[in-house]
Amino acid sequence: MTFDRVVLAGLLAISLGALALAFWVQYGLGYPPCSLCLRARLPHYALLLAGGLGLGFARPRAGLAAALVALFAAFAISLVHVGVEGGWVALPGGCVAAPGGAGLDDLRTALMAQTRPSCDQPGPEFGGLSMATWHALVALALAVVAATALSRPGRGT
Repeated sequence: MTFDRVVLAGLLAISLGALALAFWVQYGLGYPPCSLCLRARLPHYALLLAGGLGLGFARPRAGLAAALVALFAAFAISLVHVGVEGGWVALPGGCVAAPGGAGLDDLRTALMAQTRPSCDQPGPEFGGLSMATWHALVALALAVVAATALSRPGRGT
């Protein structure tokens, strides 16, 4: 197995583990994800698809390139999420239910429709850092791994 295939397989395994952890926190621990948490999962789905295709069709460098893009996207989404949690970035649309009118019934309807927590409220923390912060750090580290692997001279496979 070539170095590129090993690195890509490792990135796939870690990405799958990150998704498994997110689902465990959501369903096992009972913390519903906010809309930014859900968006942060999308690059991992893309990485699994592109990386799996890269391994399956013996194109690990293409898979690594796709993984790099996906990991930078995951980092960017998580960085915005960290900014929202810290109050440094405004809440994006869809992060909280906004009342449709000025009446009490409109406010009650908007509050009842809000099924996701607000993006500015951190969920569980591990080691003093929110999950969004951990995700940003891990995504950046994995992007560096993918970039380092891509910077090595390739043999086309």
